[in-house]
Amino acid sequence: MFNSQRFLFALTLICLTAFAAYLIRLNDFGTSSALKVDSADRLVLVSYKERLWWISTKGELLYSAKPESVLSMAFVSGVSVNDLKIDPAQLRLIESLREVITDNKIVEVDLQEKCVVTVKGIVIYFDKWEDIIANLLSLDSAVSRMEPRSEYFLTANGVILKLRGGQIGTD
Repeated sequence: MFNSQRFLFALTLICLTAFAAYLIRLNDFGTSSALKVDSADRLVLVSYKERLWWISTKGELLYSAKPESVLSMAFVSGVSVNDLKIDPAQLRLIESLREVITDNKIVEVDLQEKCVVTVKGIVIYFDKWEDIIANLLSLDSAVSRMEPRSEYFLTANGVILKLRGGQIGTD
């Protein structure tokens, strides 16, 4: 026997499913607009809220990075983010450090601490960003002779000094 209530329910369900599929296709729902960003618009990886994000050439956070992206270049930490945008002065600094960020021996560039971290876990501090840019080539050969997980200071003229720990003021 024909049940009109079941028929109307099934017809309504089919129509709603078709309409939902139409809306999804129309709005391209399910794919984020950030994923459509051209790779040429991506500048570098930055650390923000315990995640790594790709930023655009305009300083906007695009999307979180995949784990394999981390192996492609160093990431930048110590950035100031307001309204999902990097501070313009820091963005200019990041752009000037492009050569340092893409160096295969460096894994992190910390803007607040003015230091870089190498693949071996070596932390190298310096006074001015120009110091690391000017001495990048000599730094590549020096890293192979440095102790892993130790700290160094790079002077303006390219001299690398090992920083020693210890207690101050002991008798």
